[in-house]
Order: sequence, then structure tokens, then C-alpha cells
Amino acid sequence: MEKPNSLCHLLLIIVLLPLWLSLAAAAAAASESTIKYLPGFDGPLPFDLETGYVGVGEKEEAQLFYYFVKSEGNPVDDPVVLWLTGGPGCSALSGLVYEIGPMNFEIVEYNGSLPSLVLNPDSWTQAASIIFVDMPVGTGFSYATSIEESQSSDFLQIQQAYEFLRKWLIDHPEFITNPVYVGGDSFSGLIVPGVVANISDGNEEGKIPFINLKVLVNSFNLLNQLKFVVVLFPFLMECQLYDHRLRLYEYLTNLLTKCSGYLLGNAATDPLFENNFEIPYAFGHAIISYELYQSLKRNCEGNYKIPDPSNSACLTNMKAYNEATAGINHAQILEPQCAYASPKPMEILYRKRYLKDQFQGFLELNDRLPTIGCHTYGYLLSKYWANDKSVQTALHIKEGSIGTWQRCNYGLPYAHQIFRSVDDHLYLSEKGYRSLVYSGDHDMMVTYLGTQAWIRALNFSIVDDWRSWHVENQVSGYTRTYSNKMTFATVKGGGHTAPEYKSHECFAMFRSYIGVGEAEEVQLFYYFVKSERNPEQDPLLLWLTGGPGCSALSGLAFEIGPLRFQVAEYNGSLPTLLYNPDSWTKVSSIIFVDSPVGTGFSYATTNSTAIRPSDIVQVSHAEEFLRKVGNENGVQPFVNLKGYMIGNPVTGGGFDNNAQIPFAHGMALISDELYQSLEESCGGEYERIDPTNLECLNNLKAFRQPQFYSYLICKYWADDVHVRRALHVREGTIDGWIRCNYGLGYVSDIPSSFEYHVYLSTKGYRSLIYSGDHDIVVPFLGTQTWIRALNYSIVEDWRSWHVEGQVA
Repeated sequence: MEKPNSLCHLLLIIVLLPLWLSLAAAAAAASESTIKYLPGFDGPLPFDLETGYVGVGEKEEAQLFYYFVKSEGNPVDDPVVLWLTGGPGCSALSGLVYEIGPMNFEIVEYNGSLPSLVLNPDSWTQAASIIFVDMPVGTGFSYATSIEESQSSDFLQIQQAYEFLRKWLIDHPEFITNPVYVGGDSFSGLIVPGVVANISDGNEEGKIPFINLKVLVNSFNLLNQLKFVVVLFPFLMECQLYDHRLRLYEYLTNLLTKCSGYLLGNAATDPLFENNFEIPYAFGHAIISYELYQSLKRNCEGNYKIPDPSNSACLTNMKAYNEATAGINHAQILEPQCAYASPKPMEILYRKRYLKDQFQGFLELNDRLPTIGCHTYGYLLSKYWANDKSVQTALHIKEGSIGTWQRCNYGLPYAHQIFRSVDDHLYLSEKGYRSLVYSGDHDMMVTYLGTQAWIRALNFSIVDDWRSWHVENQVSGYTRTYSNKMTFATVKGGGHTAPEYKSHECFAMFRSYIGVGEAEEVQLFYYFVKSERNPEQDPLLLWLTGGPGCSALSGLAFEIGPLRFQVAEYNGSLPTLLYNPDSWTKVSSIIFVDSPVGTGFSYATTNSTAIRPSDIVQVSHAEEFLRKVGNENGVQPFVNLKGYMIGNPVTGGGFDNNAQIPFAHGMALISDELYQSLEESCGGEYERIDPTNLECLNNLKAFRQPQFYSYLICKYWADDVHVRRALHVREGTIDGWIRCNYGLGYVSDIPSSFEYHVYLSTKGYRSLIYSGDHDIVVPFLGTQTWIRALNYSIVEDWRSWHVEGQVA
């Protein structure tokens, strides 16, 4: 390869100079330091920690301090998360050491020495790089160089968070193409949606850098981002600067990628929902009596927190309610009510701001310090640690920039301007962003009931209904997904900041949310056969074998692939493979994938049942798999879907099972007498049978289904060590190969796929549904029945089709 000449370099500099100057001017505001050791932690840090300041505002008089932890997994590809702690005014150290970061304080009674830090085995940095930022200004180690810049507000915090992220990415260009999420909890529920909206709008306006929130861009946005590319690309081609071309390709690929956006935990969103659902929550958790609850409902008519002052009955009930809940720790109702070393403003301000409660007693409580055994004792340790001179030196804190460090500074000069963020969620949904909204189910400040209420108010349909999710075979919460790509999840036993109380479960939830591609704990094995005709133009087919749990080898060697086993009696030698002259690979490239996990040669690197195979999970993994394979072959992540085909498909809803008996009669497999008796006694319903209908049950006993043949030869072949080595199967990942693994522990959570066919039809996708007419498991009669139920008109009526002059 020829070396780029001097003229090429000069032209490249001329083209990029305006861009570089603008980036350099923005990056000049940032300063950072790599931290190798921290006082209180024994030995060098086993993760990459960076701290620094980013100046924001017109004169950069607001200096925002941050902690950045690089992903411990794959920082080149793993997402970058901007994490905003609630408050307002709570330090990013809360997120770093109490919630989702790689360190925790060792909870031992303070003896005057520096508190110790230990590793958090459930840190979210195992799957993502995370920026924890002290904001608004005046929070943690952030400071202002003028009185004017020390003032903050909701809108200013949103604006400065966006400015911070842009400048940080410019100063860290190696992360510009990584997926970006914005996350937070508590009060951040009012801020994070606005930050994401600003990022989205900035991308569409062509602001530099483009922040990879991973949503499909519109043409206006794309044109803005391509302004410099149109000029630059010819120079890169002429000068053969391949590394730059590759980076540019990655950038363009990210512009076209459709994926994700933001996540929020127990997030303040709308006081009407949150406040008015606190009382139903208290009743549901046995905190108030049935009689008081009924009286509150009757007298206050659902408006509990801002009642009519002339409604004496409601006021009396509310007084009784406040007395009944006075001793409850609203942040986690099972925890004792303890003093705070530095209470979160959310615990005071949010309630006072919306609920008009008197908090003198609460404030008096905080004149005391928490004691060992209280959950809040860990907060006290952060006060001793962060105010230590050696710690501030190690963190590279600018000397004299702040006075005493506070975990939560609720004396900030802060203007509250945003009182609800529901409209922001609607705006982002319409833009196509994914979101994860999770609720610790023992939080009484922002209850899961209130969160569910505002999500319902968005009025999006449900695509994955209420079901449990699991970690290590235990129910860890419940989840539901909506058509706006919003997933709601409860965390069983979680409090107001759920990861503080349920770190292991929350990490599994986060890892699952950001996807198979990032955590990569699910390793799906595949066979790919390139089209034998014109692979550049021929379609690509993703083939999923049934089961669930049947290996892709079935499709490759028994159905549509280019191989067949020679059927001969097994004599101990390796079975022989033959060429299939009717392989579909003659006209199409085909990916045969072992899915779900645990099928064939696919395996998981963890026992976590956050990845427990199910109908929904299998759909998700297949989508992620196809996207990754396309990326690895140089194809844009946009999947050029043309349609789908299914053979003898299980559809559910009673269609398949109820057609088996009419099919058996039509194929002369059962007598007329038995068929008539079944029809009369069961009334055509053979799936959901009345247990008292003994005549129907007895008739069904007489009905025998045919047995399946054993595919014995392929087991000998797939278990052979030479075969596995040739296929590059990872040694030790599975034991004996099973063609169909029916012991997966698979959760069948899609009872019927009928609605999916309706949905895809309305989207305009073509489909081919074919039935082997001698299949009694999924008879053609049942398939015809659900197709008729779609209620589409016939454009080409029933006719024969032929192969080589014969009806096929």
C-alpha cells in the first residue's frame, strides 16, 4: 500500500481545520486525571478511574466535577452511561459507592481512621463505562467562580448536562462512536428526559459531536452530520488513509443505528400520580387500616395531597394517615427510620414542594447522626472520607474550590421550574428511543403504583404483558413492555434507590437491558452457508429451528441445508455426510442459529436466570444476533427485512390442537364412531376441557398421536471430537450434544403468535405459510383456521401448484 503523500496530508488538514478548531476550543474547558490509588482502598485500583472538571456556561465559570470509570468488559464497544444522581444537590459519589459503581464503603463503626473501600461485585461498570457527574453546580466537588454562576435551576441543569456531555466526548474522542445512555434516579426523573431531548434535538441540528443515542435519524439530521463527510471522503480515498476511512464508516454506521436511550429508577415524574398513589400503596402494604383507606377514598375522592381546605372530613382522615405513617421509612418501608448524616433533598424537598407537609420533626431527626446498623450509616462514612485531605489530593480536587463536602447539599440556590416530565417521555417515545423505568417495590416516596399510572397515561399498547423476571432461579421483580419501547420493571425488595438495596438483581436487570451484544453472556452458535448462486444479491435467511431447544443442525442436515446424513446402520465409525441437491442455499444465504441458549452448541457463561430462555427472550436474542452478524460482514445495522416464512407453525390460541382430531379423521387415522363421539362429547374444544366431562376425557384417551422418530445418527456425529474441532466449538462449553434439548427450563410466555401476524400484515410484510399435509402435530386445518381469522380477502383462490409436471 502506498504511503499518503504530503499533499494529501495538507489537503486533509485544510478540510478538517475548522472542525478541529471548534473541537479544540470546546475541549479546552476540560481537565482530567487518571487515578491509580485511592486512600481507603487496599492496593492499586483494579479498574480505570478518571476524575476531572468540565467548564460549562458562556464563560465556563461553572466547573462540574466528575468521576469516570471505564468499562471493565469491552470499553471499545460497551455503552457509555451519563449518570445523574437525584437531589437536586446529591453528589455523584452516591452513585459511585452506594448504587451502581465499582466501590462500596466497608460498613464498620467509625473509629477516627479513614473509612475503608471494598469492591462492589455487582458494579454496572462490568458492562458499561459510566460518567458520574456532580451537578448542578454546588453539588459535591463542583463549584462556581462567580456568585451568578452558582445559581442553578431545572432548565439550566438540563442545558449544562448536555454541554458537559458534548465537551467530555470531544475530550474523549475514543468514545464518540459508543452507544450512549443517560440514567438517574429519584429527582433525576424530572431532569433526565430533558437531557435526552436536548441531545436528540442537538443531533438533528447537526451539533458536534453527534452523540450516539442510537435512534434512527431523519434525513435532515443525516444531511447535517454528513456536511463535512461529503468533502472529506474523496481525500481519504485518494490518500489511502484506511484507518480514517474505517473510523468514518463506524461513524456513519452509528448514524443509521436504531437501538436505545435512557433509564430511570424510582423517578419523580408527576406529583399528581406519585402523591395520590401513596395512600393505595400504604393500604396494599398493611400500613393503614381498611377502614381508614375506605374513608380516605370516600372523603378525599382520590385527591389526597392537595385537598380542599373546606373538606374537613378529608383533612381529618389525612391527619390520621400522617400519624399512622409517621414512623415509616418512606425510602424503604422495611428499614428502620434512622437519622441521616446528609439527607437527600428528595426526601425533604420533593415531598414538601408537592405535598405541603410539615417536616420540622424530620429535620430535628437529622440533628442526630445515624448509628451502626442503620442503612444510612454508610452515608456518614462518605462524609469522613470525602472531607479527608489525602482523599481530595488523590482525586485532584482544586484546593479551596469548596468548603465542607456534603453528600447532599439541600441549601443550593436552585430554582424549581419543571413539575412534571410526562410530556418529555411522550416526546422521546415518538422519537423512537428505548427506555427502562424501574421501581424498587418497597419505596413509598415514588411508589411503583404511581409510576405505572403515568406510564398508562402515555396510552401505548402493551407488547409484552406482566410477567416475572428472575435472577438465579428466584423471582426478582415483574416487568411489562409497551409499544413505545418503554420497559417497566419492579425490583422486589428494592427501596427508593433500588441498586442500594438489591445490587445483584439490579445489575442483572441493567445488563439484560443493554443487551446480549454488550454483556455477551449468551453465546449463540451458528452455521452460515453462503448462497451458491449470487451471494452479493441473493437474500439472507435467518432460520430458527422449532422446539424450543432443537439444534440448528436439524435445519442444516435434515430440512433445507446443503448436507444430508447417509442413512445406514451405525457401526461405530463416523456417520457419512452427503450433498443435498435441493438445498435452499442454491438461491439464498442462510444462517442456522442454535437458539434459545442451551440449544445445540449455544451456551451461557452465567447461571443467571435474567437470561433464562423464554419466548420473549428468544425473540430478543434472535434480533440482536442478526444485527451483530450483519455488522461483522460489513452490512449496516439496518436490517433490510422483506418478509418471513414459517412451515407447519405452532400458532397457539387453540387453533393447532383443536384441528388435530378433524385431521386424524380426514386422514383415516380414527374411526367415524370415535370422531362422532369426540365431536358430540367435547363440542369441538379439545384443548381446554372441562375436568368434569368424563365422556370427553375417555374419548381423548382413545386418541393416539403418532410417535417421533429418533435422529440417532446426528448425535454420534455432533459428539465426535474431530467434528467439534472442525466446527470450532469452544471446548468445555457443553457436554453431550442433544438434537432437541427439552430440559432447558424454558418459559413459554407467548401463548399465541396470532397478533404478531396481524401486526406484520398491517406493516405490509410478505409472508409464506406452508404446511406439510401429513403433519398431525400442527395440522394444515388449524393453520387455515387462524389464517381465515385474519379476515383478509382472497386475491388468488385455492389451486394446485406443480413441480416437474406433478401436483406438489
